[in-house]
Amino acid sequence: MQDHFGSAGLFALSLRKRIFGGLTIVLLLLAVLAAVALRGFDTVGVEAARVSRDSASVTVATDVALRVGDARASTVQYALSATMDDQRAAESAVAALDQAIKNSSGAAGTDLLALATRYRTAVDATVAAVQARRSAIEQLQAAATDLRTIVSAMVRVDGGGDAALPGAVARVADSFGFGDAAAMRFVASRAPADANVATTALLALRESLAALADAAAGNRRMQRFLKGAAEPADRLGDALQRLVEADVQLGVATAARDAASAAVLGAAAAQRRHAVDSAEEAISAMLAGTASAYRLGLGTSAGAVGIGLVLAVLIGRSIAVPVQHLTTAMRGLAGGDLASAVPDTSRTDELGEMARAVLVFKDHMEQERRLAAEQETGRREAEAAKRAALIAMADKVEAETGDALRHIGTRTAAMSATADTMGGSAARTGDSARNAAAAAGQALETARSVACAAEKLTASIREISLRVGESNAVVGRAVAAGSETREKIEALTRQVDSIGAVAGIIGDIAARTNLLALNATIEAARAGSAGKGFAVVAAEVKALATQTARSTGEIARHIDQVRSATGASVAAVARIEQTIGEIDAIAGSIALAVEQQGSVTDDIARSMTEAAHAANEMTARTTEVSAEAAATGSHAADVHANSARLREAVEDLRHTVIRMVRTSAPEADRRGCRRWRVDLPCRLTVGGQTLDARVTDLSAAGAGVRGAVPAPGIGCRGVLSIDAVGFPLPMVVRRSEAGVLGLALALDAATDVRFQARLAALVEPRAA
Repeated sequence: MQDHFGSAGLFALSLRKRIFGGLTIVLLLLAVLAAVALRGFDTVGVEAARVSRDSASVTVATDVALRVGDARASTVQYALSATMDDQRAAESAVAALDQAIKNSSGAAGTDLLALATRYRTAVDATVAAVQARRSAIEQLQAAATDLRTIVSAMVRVDGGGDAALPGAVARVADSFGFGDAAAMRFVASRAPADANVATTALLALRESLAALADAAAGNRRMQRFLKGAAEPADRLGDALQRLVEADVQLGVATAARDAASAAVLGAAAAQRRHAVDSAEEAISAMLAGTASAYRLGLGTSAGAVGIGLVLAVLIGRSIAVPVQHLTTAMRGLAGGDLASAVPDTSRTDELGEMARAVLVFKDHMEQERRLAAEQETGRREAEAAKRAALIAMADKVEAETGDALRHIGTRTAAMSATADTMGGSAARTGDSARNAAAAAGQALETARSVACAAEKLTASIREISLRVGESNAVVGRAVAAGSETREKIEALTRQVDSIGAVAGIIGDIAARTNLLALNATIEAARAGSAGKGFAVVAAEVKALATQTARSTGEIARHIDQVRSATGASVAAVARIEQTIGEIDAIAGSIALAVEQQGSVTDDIARSMTEAAHAANEMTARTTEVSAEAAATGSHAADVHANSARLREAVEDLRHTVIRMVRTSAPEADRRGCRRWRVDLPCRLTVGGQTLDARVTDLSAAGAGVRGAVPAPGIGCRGVLSIDAVGFPLPMVVRRSEAGVLGLALALDAATDVRFQARLAALVEPRAA
């Protein structure tokens, strides 16, 4: 096979040329396939653009037709009702039609746009005709109202004995009523026959007005009415003529609008049909082009795949078999099999070069294996000697450091005991000083309380004196106000008397007016029919006089009540003045007694102030003694705290030295597992008791726990539960130093695997 693939021809070339040649053939086949696909895509793209244009044309035609229909319905409704709401609806529909025409300017046909514009013109003519008709109706109604008013006034005109005038007026009224009804009927029906009837009735009205003018030639009032009726009659005729013309204009506009809408709808339907037919033809062309491209692409793809497979098999066999042999040899070398032979080292292509390079690697590997065996023997001997020396040195440093630190701990414990004794003595001294200060403070507080009470009593007496003085002043003002009030009430009584006198005068006047009205009534009765108006006036005057007399009596009664109330007020004010005088005398005696009590209270307050000063001095001295004792206790506490911190520092130093010695080199570390610093909550279950604590360090073989109270003894067995681990860990207490328990984990094989996996998940973020 090697000889076959190494023969002349394509397979005598190098690997690079074989691969490049095969890829070139495949690329040519792909280019042919892409050209076939692009040809199909061009056909589909052209027909798709055609379908898109046809769809846009259909959409435009449909939109214009819909807008024409909406505008037609709104315009018809407005032409029938002529209301403002329908007018706004029609204008909105026409505006929507304008917008549709504007939007479709690029897609709609020229005929459709021209027809839509024609319909828009017909709609404008309809709106103008409706507005002209509404204006004519308003003028007609206004003229008819004016004529109705004038005719009604004519009917009420007195004929003055002329027998022909009432008949002429009646004919005018009948003509107007008939003409008004005919005009309103024409407004409602819009029928030409009703228009003719209304025109005839208007001519009859003009004739009846002319006949009335002849009959009322001597009646000036009627002539004025006839002159005023001429202008409304002319306006009525003009409005009727305008209404007829507007109806004709509206009919013409309606016919034009209907014809234009029908033409627009027909053009839109024709455009839709043409667009649909064109779209169907484009779709058929797309399907035919797609099918042709599919067949051509399928044939080209099949040919390309066949040629590619043949090339792949030929080129692959010429490359894959030698590469497979070479790969087997390289895999054997990677596995350490140096006895296997390297094939194809005699080839002249790239595979031969690779085989010869692998052979060089094989030779180097054999040399490296011999050198590695010699180096491994020397390294093991050196590491054994180094480890023994480091372990001996670590043991010696750890032992000597432990002895020195234990001596320091003994001295620190003695200093802490001395500080405790000093603190107890200072505490007892402070207690005695505080007891004495408390007694002195209690005496001082009692003196202060008495002094404060005396001061408050003095202030209260002073306030009472001040209030009594103010009360005397208020009483004096009240007496003055009472006198002033009494004087004002007496003045009010005098004014009420004056008002009573004026009311009496008014009563006299009312009585005299009543008498005069009675005399006027009598005189009017004597005068007969000539005195009727005077009798009416006299009756009104009499009624007013009677009402005035009643009101004056009511005023007099109220004045009597006010006078009685004023007298009672004067008596009450007098009694108030007497009572205020008595209060003034009592307040004076109270003020004298309060002044005497104030002088006595001042003496008591001075005495208590002096006693409080003496007690305060004693309290200050006692406080100083207590402060000195407290300072001594504080210093003793500082000594104790410093000794405790020194013990902790010594313990930390011991742990640090041990850790540094054990971790200074891997050879000196006697621990089998790495320890991690953590801070995790945990629970210890020992002897049926559960203790809350925190894990301070953790390894695969043990843990350090702080805060377990009471601490279990060394050798106790139990269970360690760490929330972050999630399952219990059996353990044994191995040591207890400075509040930290050293725990050794006693795990079975399955639990140990689980715990090591969980420990790796916990400490990986810390290591990162």
